[in-house]
Amino acid sequence: METESREVTVQAFRSAARGLFSLADSSFQLFCECIERVHRGEIFATTEQLNYLLESVCQVPSLRVVGASGEKLLTSREEQVVALVTDGLSNRDVATELGLSQHTVKKYLFRIFEKTRHFQPGRTGALCTASRSTLAVAVDRRRV
Repeated sequence: METESREVTVQAFRSAARGLFSLADSSFQLFCECIERVHRGEIFATTEQLNYLLESVCQVPSLRVVGASGEKLLTSREEQVVALVTDGLSNRDVATELGLSQHTVKKYLFRIFEKTRHFQPGRTGALCTASRSTLAVAVDRRRV
């Protein structure tokens, strides 16, 4: 599957789909089997689709931090750092989790503080509005 199909697969299951099926790639009989399995409470997916889900679960979590107008403020790696810090990990633990040095983690945190323009005291000052249940954090860059 293409990257887009990978994302469609993961998003479908995040949206509570219990089975995925492509009429173009399979028979009507297999379609009926899909319906029967889902009706019995089973999951219907190919090995490839299940691998996409496992990869998605095993990835380091990230939070999407966006500006007031919806633009992405942080790189993917910076978002991963935000997610781990908001989970309560120390710089050392973040470094271990991401395979980085503690110095590199500190540099990422500085850049995050700078980009979000939150210079509150404490390591989590810029990250206080982020939480594991929040997928997007709006930061109004017009405020100084």
